[in-house]
Order: sequence, then structure tokens, then C-alpha cells
Amino acid sequence: MSDHFGSIPIQPSAKKEATPERTTPTAPKRPLRPKKGKTRSKGQKAFLSITFLIFIVGGYVIAGFWGVPHYLHSKLPALILQHTSLSAQIGVIHFNPFTFKLNITDAILRDSEESIEPVLSLKSFAADIAPLPLFKGEIISTQVNLNSFKLDLIRNSEGNYNFYSSVPNDRKTPSSQSFNLSALPFRFSLNNITLSDGKLTFHDKPKNTTHIIEKIEANLPNLSNFSFQAKEYLRPSFSAVINGSPIQLTGQAAFTGNSKDTDVSLKTELSCNFNAIDLNRYFDYLPFTLPFDITEGKAEGSLKLTFAQSRTNDMLSVDFSMQATGVAVNSADETFKLQVPSVKLEGAIQPLTGNTRLKSLELREPTAHIANGFSFSQFKALASLATAKAQSNSQGDTTPEVKIDLFIADNGTVVLIGDTSETERDRWEAIQFTLKNYNNRNKNNAADKQATLRLSGEQSNTRATFNLQGHVDEHLLPKGDLLLTNLGAEKIFPLIGLDSVLAKSGTVDAQAAINFKDYPGLDIVSRISVAEGILTFNDLVLVDGNHTWFSAPSIKIAGLSKEGKKLSLGSVYLKNSTMDLMIDALPPIAKGIGGEKGNIAIEALEFTGSLTLSDSTKKLPSLGFTDVSLQAINLARLESSSERDNLTFTAQLGKTGEIQAKGKVRLNSFFTTLTTGFAGLDSTQILPWFGKSQLIADAKTTLAGKGTFSYPYVSYNGLLLLQDGRLSQKDKKNKENTYFSWQEINLQDFRYNSNPLHIGASQCTIVAPAMSWTSSKDSQHMAIALSSFLLKHFQAVDNEKPKPKKLPVIELHKVVITAGTMKYRDTRLNPAWNSEIGGLSGTIEKVSSDPASEPSSFTLGGDLDSLPFTVSGSVNLFHPARQGSTQFTISDFPLSTFHEQLKKHVDVNTTHGELSLKDNVTWGNGMTNRDSEVVITELEPLPNKRDAAMVLALMSGSDGRFPLKVVSQQSLNTAPTALANDAAAAFQKLTLKAAVSPLLLANEDYASLIGQEHAEFEPGKILLTGKGQEALARFSSLLQAHHAIGITITGSVDIAIDGEAMKKDLEIAEFQRAEEENNRRKEALQKATEEYLAQLFEKQKASGKPHAVVDQTIPKEITRRYAPVKPEKVVIDKTMLQELARERARVVAELFTQSLSLAPERVSVSKKLTLNNNKEIQGNRVFFTINTVESTSGK
Repeated sequence: MSDHFGSIPIQPSAKKEATPERTTPTAPKRPLRPKKGKTRSKGQKAFLSITFLIFIVGGYVIAGFWGVPHYLHSKLPALILQHTSLSAQIGVIHFNPFTFKLNITDAILRDSEESIEPVLSLKSFAADIAPLPLFKGEIISTQVNLNSFKLDLIRNSEGNYNFYSSVPNDRKTPSSQSFNLSALPFRFSLNNITLSDGKLTFHDKPKNTTHIIEKIEANLPNLSNFSFQAKEYLRPSFSAVINGSPIQLTGQAAFTGNSKDTDVSLKTELSCNFNAIDLNRYFDYLPFTLPFDITEGKAEGSLKLTFAQSRTNDMLSVDFSMQATGVAVNSADETFKLQVPSVKLEGAIQPLTGNTRLKSLELREPTAHIANGFSFSQFKALASLATAKAQSNSQGDTTPEVKIDLFIADNGTVVLIGDTSETERDRWEAIQFTLKNYNNRNKNNAADKQATLRLSGEQSNTRATFNLQGHVDEHLLPKGDLLLTNLGAEKIFPLIGLDSVLAKSGTVDAQAAINFKDYPGLDIVSRISVAEGILTFNDLVLVDGNHTWFSAPSIKIAGLSKEGKKLSLGSVYLKNSTMDLMIDALPPIAKGIGGEKGNIAIEALEFTGSLTLSDSTKKLPSLGFTDVSLQAINLARLESSSERDNLTFTAQLGKTGEIQAKGKVRLNSFFTTLTTGFAGLDSTQILPWFGKSQLIADAKTTLAGKGTFSYPYVSYNGLLLLQDGRLSQKDKKNKENTYFSWQEINLQDFRYNSNPLHIGASQCTIVAPAMSWTSSKDSQHMAIALSSFLLKHFQAVDNEKPKPKKLPVIELHKVVITAGTMKYRDTRLNPAWNSEIGGLSGTIEKVSSDPASEPSSFTLGGDLDSLPFTVSGSVNLFHPARQGSTQFTISDFPLSTFHEQLKKHVDVNTTHGELSLKDNVTWGNGMTNRDSEVVITELEPLPNKRDAAMVLALMSGSDGRFPLKVVSQQSLNTAPTALANDAAAAFQKLTLKAAVSPLLLANEDYASLIGQEHAEFEPGKILLTGKGQEALARFSSLLQAHHAIGITITGSVDIAIDGEAMKKDLEIAEFQRAEEENNRRKEALQKATEEYLAQLFEKQKASGKPHAVVDQTIPKEITRRYAPVKPEKVVIDKTMLQELARERARVVAELFTQSLSLAPERVSVSKKLTLNNNKEIQGNRVFFTINTVESTSGK
């Protein structure tokens, strides 16, 4: 502990003061004789003068004998209390104004805070004071006697003394400064000082000991802060009993010159010898603080105390010469121990100023043990003594001067102790240390006058050596060149501030210029400044915990420098090196190099060898780079993007991967942007490093490209090629199933940003994609399924954080597909339908994951079973439920492809025929709408399937093409039905219509004919009515519009209507016939009568009686023969009605074939006749039945 009480520096006055000389009083000048005219007042003036003189003398006597003691008695305690906080009790004060002798008896000073024991008690104090210097403000005493004084000093646990505890805070002397008499506001010179019957009691509370110095007798010739010479001086002497041991110092006083002409006018010397002194007992009472304790050691030697009047600061000097043996030194925390068998010390110290000169200090074979917890900061106090600069403060204080002529530590040993005192961590031997010509005030000396130092040592077990040669710089700190050879690599890193770098093995040779700097608050390593360092490592292996992250047979670091905690490694050459880094657990040195507050710089780096990147969780595949070549320059100065490129990089990755890069890199706040080219990279190694998604997990491809890459804000802009790739997953049996593959994916102007995640390209060309697609009863709509696929494969996967999956921003301006293939399987059909699509090509415009984006339009074409098809439409691939549409077209597709799937559902022959399809599907608002048209050629009904035949006949065109409309609607969230099933269902609906009425299948123009399949005749006649003729024309038009159908005419009569009309007509005809017959008979009767009468005349004439009267009565036979007839009763029978019906059918058939030009085979008359007896339905008509031509013709 520091004993401030023993350090009293003296600062002389700046001006030289002449020693006051004794002078003889001169008689006053005789007054002039008064003139005669004034003799009258002579007596009066004399009386006044005598009276005034008496008053003056009386006042002087009173002031001297009574006033001065009274003044001192009242003012001195207050003054002492004000300046020391000590309460003073003064017994009696006597002062003789004629002899100027001052006597004080029974003076006591007490600590006002404790007030238990007096700090100082004085029986008597006597001093002879020179009167005239008092007028100059100087106190000069020719003799001072102190009798029976007692001083009681107490050192408390904090190391302070009761004397200093009483000094006010603003006047306490700092621990680093000495008590300075020159700071007093007056000059003094105390001469011939005598101390008698003195006693000093020292209570050392930290050590729980008490030291008693009694029977103190001392004669001191002089104590002064300016030069003064008395007529005579006492012979210097000192005697006392210290802890029961008497000690006596003898000396002499010598005049060396006149004070006006020399710096020293009087010198007093006291000397003594000592033997077998226990150093540990008195070590703590040195006038300065040391960071260690001397626990053992005995010393012998001599001391010489010199007192002198001086205009400089050497008023009191202690010369010493000492030899010590068995010295043991321990630090307070016992982390540092030093044993020195022999110590030689010669020098001098000035206690009042603290100036110290060590002429010679020799440590022979010292051994130091340093433990793990040791800190060099413990020597801060010692270093401050040796390196303090002489700087004056505002009070005129100066820092003590320290000179060391020669300091030698010879053949020393340093042992570094591990965690336990028995573990020896390291040992250095043959330590040699030399320091010459050191002076803490000679900071501006020329190089040839600077203090020089040398330190060297070696290790016998490792053959490591070190050597430091240099000097003490202008800051009084060591500076020089350090050379290390064959040093263990694990030891060099802490020395340059890289404590976090742990070397498992390796050695290093190093050379550097080092300089200790005064950085407050920093440890010893941070205070070492290094420049022009060159380090060469051999067989270096670096570890981080149990992980070996670097190894190399040879490493060179050139241009190493260090300032405080800032370290520059200069140029680093790593050849044939092996580096294994875990990106989430980088070695601690990486934080110092690349962090925003990194304190490690690298100017240039050259690396060749292999590099492995991995993560500690083993979730990412390891990247094993071989044949790595990395060169970087200007690493510490690159700040602007305008700087030229400073990094080149080439490497192999795997068996085929190649990487080349060139660009800019900055280590401080690490950032790099590189123009890179790469080829043959395995995606299973690379892609997982850029994110977690199902797409990355399933992808297996070879990457190539050229572009700009940035890190740590990961981004890539340029060309990206994915070659010979596939997407596959493993099934439950761990078998890999590929569901998508490609020959090449070319992403032009590819853009990738990691945060926020963004993927984009101006054009994505997919060459020869191949995939499989299966539609089942549980399948989603293809748009929904495709969207689900994209969302599943693009969304980030994070099983550890239960956060919503985030979809990256995806923007592809154009997607081009060429030469694609697809294997399609539809299990919704029975049996399942399989097909293959080839030559798939087309474009998709503006693919975006933005929900607000417009749907992407697309146009694709290819071959389905070698027949071309096209599909176009629009869809939002990532949000398909909003809206979308597709249109699929194909022509001349063999119907037989679906034979097995359709034969049980339609009554047509599906073994031949071709179809053309235009499938239109739209969706929105959660619904899917299908409006498709299938056109089939050469479609034939199955035998005896009239309805199917009717459908084909009525709906097929003249070219034999049968159009089939397929319309459906269903929820977007339900599994869509197969088009083939929808088409079969649509056809079945048509056959049902045909079964009900073929006219249901006809054009809307003929809708009015439904239920009107007949033509009316006039009742009982074969004459069509107006409506009948109109109906005939409509059916004729229907037949002319559909050439595949024919018509069958069925004759019909109404028994009531047609029978009554026929009867009426026949009765009229019968009446007319009877009338005509009677007229004929009448004429025949007239003719028969005339013939009869003629015959009779002839006969009369022949009888010769021409004039004879003959009976002219007409015979009854003649009249009976020509008797009038009556009309017969008309009866209408079934035959007549059937005949009417038959005639009606015949007439209509003739009209179709003759008048309306229909082919006879398209018109047939049914043999079946209809006799209607239903009064609610008219029967005076013919009925039409639409049939196929084959059915009509009877083929």
C-alpha cells in the first residue's frame, strides 16, 4: 500500500533569492540645527516626540508580548482546522519581540472526526525567528527545538491515513503526487532543527500490526524551500528505537559554495548500514503503490540520507545499495508469483520530490509463475511510476523523475499455470532482459540517447524462441523489433488480439515492429501496437470447439498491423488449404472481420485448396468446393460501387460443377456482388441453400448460367439454365417416382431476391418437358390441381415455425414450352383411358402470383395420339378460383380410341368414325361451365337401335358429320366429369328425345310440328284442306333439310266424320244414278214401245191388214222390263273407309314424290290404316312418321 506521508517533494522558487546578510544598524542622521527664530517651540516639540516614542515602544512591547501570543492562540487553531480539519489545542504561547523567540507548549492536534487519540502532541516548541525577512514574507529560523512530540499514525483498510482523512477533499494530495512544500504561499528556511524525546506509533490495520519508533533524537542542519545560509549549523545525527531495535545514523554537514553563486550551499549527510532486514515487513511502507507484495526475502546494504539547501528539487536524497536473497513476490490475487534467488540494487531516491535513480538493478535467475486469471493491468501502478511524464499542473506540481541506468534480468524463467496450481501450461526459459539509460523525462532525446532494451527467451521442449530489441519511445513505452521462431500457433493468436482463434496444432515464425501504447482502459494486448508484421505458419489446424474448420501446410500473413483493438492482417496467403465452415455457426473471427463493428481488417487474400460449406443442423447438403482459387485485394478500402473489381473466384463443385466469379467484395459490413458463370452444378446441393420449398425438395437438375450474384442480401440477376432435370418424390416403399422432367429450362433475365422472396424472368423456355397426369373421380379441376401444385411447390416450408406459409412473388413475363410430352390417364372412364401427348409447344403470357394480376393467357399445341390439337385460354395459376377459361380443339380423332369406354353407354358403332372436338370450359364464382361441341363422322347406329339411328339421321349433316353439343355445370370444388362421359350422357338425352319425338331433335323452325304430325283432308274425301296442304309443305321442307330421314304415311279416316260425309255423298250419287237410270229406262221403254208397235204394224201389214185396227197395248214384259227404279239405300262399311284411308295415303305419297320431288325411297305408305272412332280426335287425315331413310325404304 502507498505511504503518502513519506513522500514530500519540494519545488523551489522560480527566482533566485539572495541569502540575507547580517547588517549593523546605522545611527540616524543628526537633525539640522533650528533657526534662531524658532527656539521658543523647542521644548514643546521634544516633549511630543518623547511621548510619541513612549507610545510606540509601549505599543510594540504590548503587541509583542501579549498581542502576538493572543493572535496566534486565537487564529492558529482556526487556521489549522480550516486547512486540515484537525482540531488544535494550544497550551501556552510566548513570544519575545526583542529576541524574536517563539515558544509553544502543550500543543495537541486531534482528528475532529474520531477525537479519540491525538494525532500529534507536542510538549514544547521553540524557534528563533529572524525579524527582517518577515517584511519580505519569508520565515527564517536560526534554531528550532521540538521536545517530547508524539505522532500517532493509523493506516485504515482502504490504505489511507488518519492524517490524510482530515485533509479537506479539495486539498487532499492525489495518490500519484507527493507533498510539495514549494506550493506553500510563503518561503521558509528552518535551520538547526533539534528533535528530542520523540515517539511515533504506527497502527497498520490491514496487517493488524503496530510499529513503535521511540526515543527519537535528531539534529537536522536545515529544511528550506529556498537558499539560506546560517552562521553555524548542527552536526546531523539521528537515533531511535524501532520496534525495540536501536538505530543510529551519523553524518556531517558540508559547505559547498556561496548561495549566490552555486545551486547548493549546504549539504548534510546521514548514513547507516543494515543487515538481514525482512523485506516483507517494511514493503508496504514504500512511498508509492506496487501491484504486488514481497512475501519473502532478506536484504543487507547501506543507506545514505543527504539534506541540502537547493534551488532544484534535491533537498533530501536517499542513496541506497542493497543485496537481497530469497525474494518472493506475489500479486494480491496470487495469479502472479516471482522468486528471485539474488537481487542487487543500487540507486538513489529523493523522498520530498519522488525522483528516483536506479544505477543498477540485477535479477539473477528469476522465476515467474503466472496463472490463468492474471491480468497485466495489475502492473498499472508500477508502470505509471516508470512511464509518468514530467508535466506541470496548475499548482506547480511535477511528476517524479525516474532514471534507470541499467536493469538486468539474467537467465530467468516464466511458467504459465493452468486452471489448477499443479498444471503447467507453458514454460519459457533463458529469459534475458536488459534496459539501459532510461529516463522518464528524456522523451525527446535523439535516437543515440534513447533508452535501449532487449528481451529474449526460449523453450527447450519446442525449440521456440523470441527476441525483442528496441528502445523506449517518446511516450516512454517500449518499442522495437520482435522476432519469434517455431512458436506454437495457439500462442500467437492471443498476442495479436485474436483470442477467439483456437489452434489445435501448428507453429509460426513471426517478425514485427511492436510498440506499447498508452490506451486507458485497455488490457496489455490491446496496448501493443504492431506494424510490418510477417507471420509464417506451418501445419496449422484451427478448431472451433470440436469442429476443425481450417487446416493448411503453410500460411503467410504479410503486412500485419494492430492499433488498440483494431487489427489488420494485411495480405493473407492460404495455399493448399482446407476450410470447413458452418454458415450458422461461423468461427468467432468471422464476426470480427465481417460485422458492422468489426475490428479485424484484411487488405488482400489469396486462397487455394478446398472449401466445404454446411450447417450445424445438417438440414442443408454440404457444398464441397475443390480446386478453389480466390484472390481479393483492397478488402479494407472498398466502399463504393464505382471501385473496380477486387475479387476473382474459381472452383469445382462435385464431379461436374464449375464456378467462376469476378466482382467486388467488402469485408467491413460484409457485402459482395459478383459477375459469375457456372455450369454442371447439382441442384440437390445448391438449391436448398436458397430456400425451403417442395419444389426445391423434389427438383433434381443441373444448373448453369451467367449473371450477377449478391450476398448477404442474396440476389441473382442473369441467365439461369436448368438442364436434364426432373421433379420426383418417393413413395411409401422409398421408390422414386418422377412426375415431371425436362431437357432444359432457360430463364432469361432471371431475377431472384431472398428478402422479400422474389422470382422473376422475362422469358422462361421449357424444352422437352415430360409429365404424367391422372384424372380420377377424386381429382380436382385441372386449374385447381395445377394451382395446388404450384402453391405446394413454391410456398416456403418451415416446419419449426407455426407461421402461415408465404408465397413468393413470382413474375414470369412469358413462358415458352417446346417439344413437350405428357402421359395422360383417365380413371373416371371404365376401363381407364390412356393416351400420350407429344410435340407439346406453346406460350403462357404474364404468370404472376399477385392476386390482383390479370389471368395469364396461354396457347398450346401438340399431338394427341399423333393427331394435332390446340388448347388456349386464360387462368390465374396461383389464384384459379377467380376466373379462367380453356378451349381445347382436335380434329379427326379416331372414335375407336374410346370404343371400350363408350360401347356400353351409346347405341352407336364406336369401332369406327372420327371425331372433332371443341371443348370450351369457363369458370368463375366457384362454378365450372362446359359448352363443348363434338363432331363425329361416319357414325352409325347399332342394328335395331331406331332412336340412335334417328338421332344420327336427323342431326347429321349432308356430309355425314354428326354434331353433338355437350353442356354441363358443376361446382369448381367438385371433381370434374370426363368429357367422354358428358358426351355419352348428351347422346343418351338425344336418343330419349328421338324416342319421344324425332322432331325434338329438329331445328327450332320445325318445333311447331311437334304434336302436329298429320295432314287434314276434307271429310269423306281425299282432298287436303288448307291446313293439310300447309302441313304437307312443312314436312316436305323438313325432309328436304335432312336427307338422311324419310317419312312414312299412314292413312286414316274418321268413322263419324268421314262416314257421314261419305254417306251423304253416296246418297246423292245414288239418287242421281236412279234418276239417270229411270231416264234411260224411260227412253228404252219408249224405244221398246216404238219397236213393238213397229213390229206389230209390220206384222199387221204382213197380215194384209194394214188398215185393220190392232190392239196396241204394250205387253207387261216390256213395261216391267223398263219399269222405273228407286234409289238404293246407302251403307258405309269398313272397306269403304279403309279404302278412303288408303287413297288418302296414296295421294299424299304421290304429292311428296311427284309434286315435291322427294326420292321415292324416302316416302313410304304404311299398310296399316287408322279408323278413328274417337269423337274427341279428328281422324279425317293422314299421319306422318319420321324415320331414317333405311327404315323408310325397308332396307
